[in-house]
Amino acid sequence: MRVRLAALLPIVLLLTLFVPMSATAQEAGGAETVVDELDELDELTGDTDTWAQSTGATTEVIETPIAFSMLAFTAPPGAQITYRTSVDGRTWRTWADAEPADGLGPDAGTAEALHAAADHRRSGEPTWVGEARWLQARVTGAALDDVQVDLIDSMGLSRSLFQRAGDALRAAWRGTATGQVAQAGSEPAVVNRAQWGADERLRTGAPSYAGEARYAVLHHTVNTNDYTREQAPGIVRGIYAYHTQSRGWSDIGYNVLVDRFGTIYEGRAGGLTKAVIGAHALGFNTGSIGVAMIGNHDSTKITAATWRSVTRLVAWKFAVHGIDPAGTVEITSACSGTCKHPRDSVITMPTVFGHRDVGYTSCPGAVAYAALPDLRTAISAEYIDTLSYDPPFSDDDASVHAGNIGVLFDRGITKGCTATTFCPGRTVQRAQMASFLSRTMDSLIVAKPTPTRDWFSDDDRSVHQDAINALTEAQITSGCGAGIFCPTRDATRGDVADWLARAFDLEAQGTDHFTDDDGATYEWAINALADAGLTQGCTATTYCPSQSTSRGQMASFLARAIDALESSGLAG
Repeated sequence: MRVRLAALLPIVLLLTLFVPMSATAQEAGGAETVVDELDELDELTGDTDTWAQSTGATTEVIETPIAFSMLAFTAPPGAQITYRTSVDGRTWRTWADAEPADGLGPDAGTAEALHAAADHRRSGEPTWVGEARWLQARVTGAALDDVQVDLIDSMGLSRSLFQRAGDALRAAWRGTATGQVAQAGSEPAVVNRAQWGADERLRTGAPSYAGEARYAVLHHTVNTNDYTREQAPGIVRGIYAYHTQSRGWSDIGYNVLVDRFGTIYEGRAGGLTKAVIGAHALGFNTGSIGVAMIGNHDSTKITAATWRSVTRLVAWKFAVHGIDPAGTVEITSACSGTCKHPRDSVITMPTVFGHRDVGYTSCPGAVAYAALPDLRTAISAEYIDTLSYDPPFSDDDASVHAGNIGVLFDRGITKGCTATTFCPGRTVQRAQMASFLSRTMDSLIVAKPTPTRDWFSDDDRSVHQDAINALTEAQITSGCGAGIFCPTRDATRGDVADWLARAFDLEAQGTDHFTDDDGATYEWAINALADAGLTQGCTATTYCPSQSTSRGQMASFLARAIDALESSGLAG
């Protein structure tokens, strides 16, 4: 919801209303976004002649069309805004300062940044206010018709009691345990996107990945600290909807969020074991891990529960990516415009630092920022105890696929080529690929038919025969000739693309990603994998479809598919 404030003119309120959707969509854990435009609301107090920007102005008390739990202001640079809210228009909460979201956003030049700049101009960050239906604002340093406020109902406050009871039942059905995010050794418990109620239709495009994750950036969300445990998922939903609908980003900006009770929430989609590029540190997103504490730490200490969860989460992520929590990192700024560190400048930072170190912002709050040295020490101590993440393979430590091999091991998809090795550089045979894919589908609870016939004559003595027949029955795999499967032949990268796209119903979106697959029967499948974020090719412009697939590459293909399907809510 956006409210435009104008002097002695009707206040134009652009309503972003989070209302119920169909039962099917709600079971997936989302809320539909509808935009409406209302006018002829109460006018402002005062005389237009005294309405100078330097003296400021106060709006009339405004009864909003819907109840809301979060709000975010947009104003020109230098404007100061305070506001108060009320449930009934009689008893008011104290006046509070609106907080701009300086330094958040996708890196300049990316498709996400171009989309946001073209269609959206939100600049504030949503703040939790609890249930409210009335609003009053004071503005200094800007004309009121240049100020907007988004009102967000992420708690179903505008729904009937019957509907809200149904929402509660659906939330209980989704659960709050991790379970569906990659279980890797010492990974902390995480509430995945489906469980906190992400409406995946709000996301645009596929996740983007850095070559590696190199450092963590600590944030606070500037919300008040008095929310309840039950309200916390609604705050995450509100931030997600605001980032995508009002700011025009492709997804929520943060990679991970942690509430004051220590609950960890999966943020931006793409996989917790991956170097997903977020939109939380303008110019410094690529290679970063954005961790946001839900609350305001300008003057409030980090709770013990939050401290423990942030420590364990960052230690685990650093173990996955091989980052030294006591080390430093050189970062080249990708910022443009007004930047704390101009574009292409190189800075040296600890591997864990605060958002204010790279942007014009007070984030993560004065108290949290002062605690960063102790937090780094705690993460270093926790990091020593995260060795159980590495599966019992001795030959993948130097492999870029090691993390994804661990995902497959922890989900029971592979036991390695021996008891202690995975053989990541060895090519994977077509029959082996069939079994790996079949087990991955079982892990994701993706249905496949029971074979009604023996499809091929050359796999009768293969331990992979059942998997080959099941995938062929489902029209996922095909033979290499009339009545033969060629089970011991290497699976090419083209084979893998074709099988994965068919197994998980991936569709190409119309972009031709690579130059070396033009005219091939599997070109659509390769493009579908690229659109889904499952591959970036063997070079920037080629896929190498006829090249044999190594076991390490196979692990990465399948692990990315697991992350993509579970993040989108399509698994099961």
